[in-house]
Order: sequence, then structure tokens, then C-alpha cells
Amino acid sequence: LSGGTRFPAKLLKGIYKRQDDPEAVAQFGVLWATEQCRDLLDHDVRGIHFYTLNRSDATRRIFETLGAKDSTALR
Repeated sequence: LSGGTRFPAKLLKGIYKRQDDPEAVAQFGVLWATEQCRDLLDHDVRGIHFYTLNRSDATRRIFETLGAKDSTALR
């Protein structure tokens, strides 16, 4: 994790609990991000921007979990 960056204790606990299983860490990250996105959408946020850094698999999984085929379905 980024040095000096503060993370919620619940997030860190979830990551450390799965630290020996990279796929489980990735799944937990997708779940965490999906919950954040759902909360934002439930509060009428007009847009969410993802920085995928050319690794969009997690973003696709978030869209699928939210029930969207692409970002236009979230509007």
C-alpha cells in the first residue's frame, strides 16, 4: 500500500486477511469499490470516473456487479 496514505481500518483488515491470496484481495477490492459506487449512485452523484491504468478488468467487474453493461447504464 502507498506509504503515508491513510486507509479505513475495515479496508486494511480485509486486505491483510487475504494477503496470501492475490485473487481474494482483488475480489475484496472489487466488492469494496462496488459498495462505494453504489453509495455514490444512491446519493445521486452525477458521475464516477475510473482511472484504470490500462487494467480495466476490475472496473468491468464493478460494472457487472452494479448490473451495468457499460457506464451509460449507470446514468
